[in-house]
Amino acid sequence: MDHQNFAVSAALDTPLILNPRAFLTLDALIGALIFERTQDAALAMRAVPLAETNGIRHGSAAFLKGDVRSAPRGTAVFRSGLAPREASEPRFVWPSRKFKGRREYTAINPKAGAYRNTLDAYEALEAEQIVWFGRGDIAAVRDFLSELTHIGRKARQGYGKLVPGSLRIEPYEADRSIAWPLEDRAARPPVAVPMRPVDIDTWQAVGFGTEGLRLESAADRMPYFEARTQRLCVLPPTRRAWWADDAQRWLLLCSFQPSTDSLSE
Repeated sequence: MDHQNFAVSAALDTPLILNPRAFLTLDALIGALIFERTQDAALAMRAVPLAETNGIRHGSAAFLKGDVRSAPRGTAVFRSGLAPREASEPRFVWPSRKFKGRREYTAINPKAGAYRNTLDAYEALEAEQIVWFGRGDIAAVRDFLSELTHIGRKARQGYGKLVPGSLRIEPYEADRSIAWPLEDRAARPPVAVPMRPVDIDTWQAVGFGTEGLRLESAADRMPYFEARTQRLCVLPPTRRAWWADDAQRWLLLCSFQPSTDSLSE
């Protein structure tokens, strides 16, 4: 695979909803598009055309650029339910009709305890653009992203619509998919802003320190929805395109205190 550094950008036509527990990384996005095309989950995880370091794909989180603010009616409500790990646990299921009186069960009771349905409200955001950075096969990335029309949650209800024809995939001067080094030559080890979730071992292996960074358990590789992929990671301090803002303000943010920005998690 011919690896090149690149940036992906697109203009947003409608408000966007981002899962507060996820980062919409470029590899996850491409993997989802591959699955939609092939219906093969194993292929979708294997065929993402991005470079890889210690199992971490070179695809950044999604960042919002321009005037970023809450949408006028900025709350979207989701109904969700939690499935018990053990479907046979009596507290959370109904007795089987076929084997009434015996300890065998067939259905989850969605009204029981912690497993009842819940309502979650996520923030809808307005922004001018959405941006990713990557390193990989630009031609293959362009092929998969050509099918992209919406981004984020509630896409089928019209959220996260991209302006038709606005998607751009262009070479970039450096690899900014994992880390964005800061110009502080005196710092040892060098200081960098995480551009996606990266496990601590990999972060240190690529030459950066963790002092002052946001450290949390997170999924840093596919499949992102499985708990076994979670490990202690450095995380991006904000969802904003901080590199395009006032340099001194963001150097203070990234020197490093977790952001209180409403767009950080």
